[in-house]
Amino acid sequence: MEYTHRDEHLTPYDVIISGGEIVSGTSLVLGRGDIAIRGEKIARIAPHVDVPCRRRIDAKGLLVLPGLIDPHVHTSLPMRGTVSSDDPASATAAALFGGVTTIIDFTEQRAGQNLPESLRDKLSLLAGHAHTDYALHVNVTDFGPGFEERLAADLAAVVRLGAISFKVFPCYSKEGHAISRDHLKTLLKMSDAMGLLVLVHAENDRILLANEEKLLATGQIAPRDYPRSRPPRAEARAISDVIEAARAVDAAVYFVHVSTAGGLKRIVAGRQRASKPIYLETCPHYLILDESVYTGLDAAQFMVAPPLRAPEHREALLKGLGRGHVDVVATDHCPFLRNQKDRPGAPFTEIPNGLPGVETRLALLFTIAVMPRLITLERLVDLTSTNPAMIMGLYPRKGCIRPGSDADLVLFDPNTQWTIQPSGLHMNTDFSPHDGFKATGQVRTVLLRGKVVLENGALCSCKSGRYLKRDPQGLSAGAGP
Repeated sequence: MEYTHRDEHLTPYDVIISGGEIVSGTSLVLGRGDIAIRGEKIARIAPHVDVPCRRRIDAKGLLVLPGLIDPHVHTSLPMRGTVSSDDPASATAAALFGGVTTIIDFTEQRAGQNLPESLRDKLSLLAGHAHTDYALHVNVTDFGPGFEERLAADLAAVVRLGAISFKVFPCYSKEGHAISRDHLKTLLKMSDAMGLLVLVHAENDRILLANEEKLLATGQIAPRDYPRSRPPRAEARAISDVIEAARAVDAAVYFVHVSTAGGLKRIVAGRQRASKPIYLETCPHYLILDESVYTGLDAAQFMVAPPLRAPEHREALLKGLGRGHVDVVATDHCPFLRNQKDRPGAPFTEIPNGLPGVETRLALLFTIAVMPRLITLERLVDLTSTNPAMIMGLYPRKGCIRPGSDADLVLFDPNTQWTIQPSGLHMNTDFSPHDGFKATGQVRTVLLRGKVVLENGALCSCKSGRYLKRDPQGLSAGAGP
């Protein structure tokens, strides 16, 4: 095993990570060795790099992973009269403790605002505040007069600003955010022609509205009633509808936070009939928790959309993970403080939805999926780094360990055992849905573009994260697994 960048002999190495077990996804199995870094890039990978360098980091007994990418993170998200508790600085600082070196956040489109304006607004909030590198998805939620006529110009302007992925909602009509089938097909067709990707929060609006209306009319308004307002069939139905729309215009589509057995089944079946990719993302909370939490004292704290499901859905998703049906495990990170969700007597429609997760994903997946041999270490890297990079147009700059790639590296101790507790985490919340979980594996050191930004449990970063401008060529070059 030896891989060298073309100008490897020009200057001394800045950092050599020595003796770790290098894991870089199923497409490139490396094994134990050294990684030499020059500037911001990986310069050489070999069994031994025994030359002088400015700093040598001993990684014996540790796994060396490419920096994780979390492609589903919400910072400072306005919701139901409050704002999620992690801003760009606190969310990205916490991300480093979880081995995440790149996040992808979302814009928020105001009524009457065009897409490039919404992107510029979010960029201004992130600039100078991020500890990780970051990219952005563009939410498309305003479908006022002239939507289709201005769409091509809006998409082109957004691409010039470096964003190539867009998110839509077939639900949330009461908020004015629901995309119609015709508008969805137009967006899918136009995006595909330009080499862009559409992400979908898949829940059927009519089912949600009917169930919510019935529950509220009969006084069933508590958090324990919430799961029935968004039943599993709402997700399965929306996924079927979106797949048919994507097939009609021959476009790829990416489903975020899939939470049900039915949704999984429809995506797997849809892939067999589609000529373009149908991507499936799920989250750790759907792989670990179930709807029984809504009967406990902390029921309001577990409010998330889609809701946590009955155990059979969790088991189906775990099986799907093991069988290779899941492309990405993201977090949908969107935390709140306890007092933001504690609204005694208020209907569930007034409680903000969202859970923290950007910091705990790696340890959770290592514990529930790698330790019991449901997936390999290489597959873990695929799900959390390589696949997000390929699907989202960041590969091979991100998502792998190879010469020429950014030196985003995570030194992970696979033997440390610890208990997840909110007080021991760094996300700006006093709640964790995994409070008391016995985890195996912990991040020790993180490098972002060759610079040590986390070491021995201490943050060394000075908000050096950069905006990652993406282009459609990068999306097509890394067309995904």
